[in-house]
Order: sequence, then C-alpha cells, then structure tokens
Amino acid sequence: GRFLRAVIAEKTVFGPHVRFHLSRFEEPVSFSQSRFGGLAEFLEVTFRRKADFSGSSFKLGTGFSGSHFQGPADFSESQFEGDAFFTFTRFDGEADFRRARFRATADFDDAQFNAGEQFSGVTYEKEPQFARAKRLTPSTQVVGGGNPQVQYAITLGLLLLSAMLIAYLVKSR
Repeated sequence: GRFLRAVIAEKTVFGPHVRFHLSRFEEPVSFSQSRFGGLAEFLEVTFRRKADFSGSSFKLGTGFSGSHFQGPADFSESQFEGDAFFTFTRFDGEADFRRARFRATADFDDAQFNAGEQFSGVTYEKEPQFARAKRLTPSTQVVGGGNPQVQYAITLGLLLLSAMLIAYLVKSR
C-alpha cells in the first residue's frame, strides 16, 4: 500500500496478524501506545517522515527487516514480547529505542544507523544481535546488563563472597 497522508493509529489494538509488506508511508506515521496482539510485519517498508511506535507493545514476532526509516524512528518504551527483527533495516533519521524491552530475540544484524541511535535503558532478556551493524555510537551495552538470570548470578556471587568474608572474620577472632 501507499499512504499519501499522515497515518495516526495511536492507542490502536491490532488483531492476530498485521501486514504492511512493501508499503510506503509518505507522511508522518504514529502507532504510539498501540498494541499488536499477533504477528506484526513491517517488512521492506519505507517511512519517509517520522515513524512513532513509542510505548507500543508487540506480543508475537515483529519484523521490520529491510525497512527504510528516512526520518526519525521512535521505539522508545516499546515492549517486544516475541522475536523482533530489524535485519538489513536502514535508519537515516535518529533511531530511538530508549527504555525499550526485548523479552526474546532482538536482531539488528546488518542494520544501518546513519544518524545515530539511542539504546540507553534498554532491557534485553536475550543477548542482542548487532553483527555487521553500522552504528555511529559505540555500543555501551553492558553484557547481560538487562538479563535477569545474569543479574541473579551476580547477586548470588556477591552474597557468597560476603558470607565467606563474614565467616573468615568470625573465625579469625
């Protein structure tokens, strides 16, 4: 499809399958705070102006692979419950993923971030994939920083170390 005017679908609930394959959005698009209850396919889509998906939730797999964001792309505070694919996606405007949450695969392999990207405060439950991605900002992601299992392992290690220090101090008296 080709959308010649602005598309505003804020706070919209989408059903089991949404498909915009090869669509072109000529004007700004807002899916802000929308809920995609099933598979959401935005494969090889062109967004010529701002694309706002901030605060949206994607319950099943989500694909933006091969898409081209010519303006800013806002995915801040979005929730991705299923696999999210941004492979071969081109971001010519700033890509904002601040405070987004990825509960499954977050695949940005071969993506291009040509105007910068924001990934501060992002939570990944699985290690994100950025193989061959072109990024302007060096990655500051702490390995496992958003992974609860890693956080539990670190906490357990610190507790064990503390217990050993206390036992040593008690024994040395």
